[in-house]
Amino acid sequence: MRFIGGTRQAEEPLAGVIRLKLDAFNVQSRAINTDDGQSLGNRPSSITFTDLRMDFQQRFRENDAGTLVAFGSQFMEYTDDFQITTFPGRVTAVQLFMNDAMMEETTNAGGFVTGLNFNESAFVAANTNPETGKITGFLSDYVAFDISGLPAAARPTMLSEGGAGRPASMLFMSGDSFALGEKDPRGVNGSQGVFEVLTKFGTFEGFFRPIDATTQRKTYELKQADPSVVPDLRLITALKGIYREYSEVLAQMTDFEFITFPKSTDASKQDIAIVQRAGNNITNMWFGTADYATRTFRVYPIRNVQPASTANELRGSFSNFRDKNGQLVAPSGANWWQSVRTGTYTFNVGTAGIPATNASGRFLVFRGE
Repeated sequence: MRFIGGTRQAEEPLAGVIRLKLDAFNVQSRAINTDDGQSLGNRPSSITFTDLRMDFQQRFRENDAGTLVAFGSQFMEYTDDFQITTFPGRVTAVQLFMNDAMMEETTNAGGFVTGLNFNESAFVAANTNPETGKITGFLSDYVAFDISGLPAAARPTMLSEGGAGRPASMLFMSGDSFALGEKDPRGVNGSQGVFEVLTKFGTFEGFFRPIDATTQRKTYELKQADPSVVPDLRLITALKGIYREYSEVLAQMTDFEFITFPKSTDASKQDIAIVQRAGNNITNMWFGTADYATRTFRVYPIRNVQPASTANELRGSFSNFRDKNGQLVAPSGANWWQSVRTGTYTFNVGTAGIPATNASGRFLVFRGE
């Protein structure tokens, strides 16, 4: 499997073979490093891949006697069907769904199966994001904020079966989505570690774990009903990912920080997290949207994450954009915001809850370098 974007290619040449059973549910995952071989400090802000080359080394069909019959290899190339953007220090997930209906049989005049062909059009149709018109990747690693120190009324309300009606104690942000959770990971202090990703259509529930002693990573896992079991009697893994505490990835934080999170499209709009602290404890928090095209932002109290609301909106503007070397970035030209690492924010409409000394100040962009 090889992803291609212009002259760049990403694959794991030493990876082992993935075996898929298409008439039963199973999850396979593969990690690919897309740093393009560049040294630290010289890597691009992001890389976008548009094509995929995929090779079935062997295809099998079970005959009436229960024997697997091999039908050889099949090479496929998808051009401009993908929109997958990767960032230094981040994790982008691409979910590819396959089933046995995509593997079409060819028969001879006697009705005997003589070949198998993977239906590439059916694969693209099943995996295309209706909003982008492409098979689209998304940022799947989250930054975790402990908001348990805020009053219950100032926190978002969880929706999933495991957390319904309770105020969230953890807020997770990736740039593409928000998730809510309990204070403790699964198994800590008797917690179930409820973790729910918010979508336009509700929540996607799972759990998050404490740090793994072997991998030294903190992970989450999302669940869904097994489509092969009717009625829904069993939950199966739909997605696994990592999360990191904000203190692990945001160095030298002050008591008030304004941070923007790029989305997987790396376009002009980014998510915002504003964090106010007393020592290591978060005492207030806002979220919102930055629009670099207009150099403006809108933010809301963190409780407005769920249930969603635009009440108590605050607005402002950006200026004094700087790159990773501290040089001024002109707010013009194609994708100029991808070079921005810091700058100045100024609240222009409303400052409720914002300390007077922080009505204007430094903002940071959450990028690996």
